[in-house]
Amino acid sequence: MPGIVVPDFEILHLTANGIPFGMHHDIKVFVDKGVPGDVADVQVVKSFPKDKTLATGKILSLKKKSALRIDPFCKHFIYCGGCQWQNISYDDQLKFKQQQIEQLFLKAGDQHFQMMPILASPLQKHFRNRVTFTFSNRRWMSPVELNDKNGDRRPAGGFVLKGNNDRIMNIEECFLTDEFAVQVMKGLREFALENDFSFYDVRHETGFLRTLTIRFGDGGEVMAIVGFGNDEMDKIEAVMNFLKSNFPSLVSLFYTIRPRKDGMRSETPHIHFAGKEFIEYKMENLVFRTGPSSFYQTNTLQTQELYKLARSFAGLTGEETVYDLYTGTGTIALFVSHLAKKVIGIDNAEQAIEDAKINATINKIKNVSFVSGDLKDMLAAGIFDQFGKPDVIITDPPRAGMHRDGIKKLLESGARRIVYISCNPNTQVRDIRNLSLKYSLIKSQPVDMFPQTSHVENVVLLERNES
Repeated sequence: MPGIVVPDFEILHLTANGIPFGMHHDIKVFVDKGVPGDVADVQVVKSFPKDKTLATGKILSLKKKSALRIDPFCKHFIYCGGCQWQNISYDDQLKFKQQQIEQLFLKAGDQHFQMMPILASPLQKHFRNRVTFTFSNRRWMSPVELNDKNGDRRPAGGFVLKGNNDRIMNIEECFLTDEFAVQVMKGLREFALENDFSFYDVRHETGFLRTLTIRFGDGGEVMAIVGFGNDEMDKIEAVMNFLKSNFPSLVSLFYTIRPRKDGMRSETPHIHFAGKEFIEYKMENLVFRTGPSSFYQTNTLQTQELYKLARSFAGLTGEETVYDLYTGTGTIALFVSHLAKKVIGIDNAEQAIEDAKINATINKIKNVSFVSGDLKDMLAAGIFDQFGKPDVIITDPPRAGMHRDGIKKLLESGARRIVYISCNPNTQVRDIRNLSLKYSLIKSQPVDMFPQTSHVENVVLLERNES
């Protein structure tokens, strides 16, 4: 089936994960960058031997534009995987995300609760405070670039191509983050090319220049972290001094050395080169110090609205013992602390917990304790006995959701309320179903943290059933 062209194929709808699809006989075909209502000639790209009812496709020619379709504002949109929905208005994006959450909960059988309207992002462009670019000698080129005999064919600086992790798409603009990040990346790429520095080859695990991460703090603070594929120190010094001299607004400079292709997932040390060792974010009257490896939500303005929503759901009066699970650098724990008797933050990342303790000290907050360890092990070890039974639990797990052992301990906790923040509503619904033995879903509110994409966060309030 791959390779066949289906003429006049209609894009019917979006999946629960926001992927456009239509039907070819009894096969559901997912079509990248399609819009519900489009009619197009679609080429089938991939089928799935384990499930022959599914396939992926790409638009060859658009026969009829959907009434929902708009022109994307980024020239890389057609091929770049960073945005999926630039061809849909923001109002319609919000409607689709609201529908995703409503249909997901309806399918799960949860009906007796308040479904609140989605919280729109204050910014729809340039909202990301962190972006990572990749440098590689394995450059992917679009058909237009391939046909341009005078075009730039040198190694790329940009983003990993969706579905082709060893090829890099050269980027000239990006509307998800501040344009300064792209300027730094392009400047670094040109400097490396002029000096004949090698770009990383992920297949052979060789090469010098590998990644560039830019983080934007408040007050104009910008941090740069350069990733190198080897330890050629004379070249590293040259690159870092180039950034220091040519981009004075970089107030913090770090680098890492990661020779292996899986190095991005390893605990590679961040080496401080120049400037400050952190940048800061502000929420209400709090300041959060963030280092090169510290997690902070990527949509700065919307993060405060997300945390205000979670705090409101928690319904704190000043007398509660609150547990903040997956606390990271302690942002939520500290954000709610002034309305609680005490807060205990738990996370398995030791460095994040150290950052959380520093943030507590900076903000002179004394009613919060931070503990490092695997959550399910900490709960099994009786942490509720150590710090006190919870009145409220706030949990913000990774995309995989909560471990079943952790769910079991929440059921035994006796907490009156659970506020569950999720970046993956599919696993959130699964966990809510498991918690339903003792907790009822009261209300749910989607939050748009990532405009122009299909991703949506969701916050729910669960209350303990009266026995």
